[in-house]
Amino acid sequence: MHRDSLTAAYNYAPFGTRLQITNCKTQAVCTVTVTDRMGIKTLNRIDLSKAAFGCIAPHAQGRVEVLINKIQ
Repeated sequence: MHRDSLTAAYNYAPFGTRLQITNCKTQAVCTVTVTDRMGIKTLNRIDLSKAAFGCIAPHAQGRVEVLINKIQ
C-alpha cells in the first residue's frame, strides 16, 4: 500500500477491487483500490492510505466511521 495513492488494506474483497468509502459524519466520499490485507487481530475493518483518508477526513482525526460499498 502506497501512502500517496488512493489504496486500502481490506480483508473482505479480492486485490484490485474498487471500493467507495463514505465518511458517515460528513458524507465525504473517496474511491480506493484494495492492494493489501490487514492483520487478523485488528479492530479496524479497513485501513486507508494517507491520501485516501485525507479525502474523507482531516488526518488529525485518526479514525472515522465509514460506509464501504463495492463498485461494480
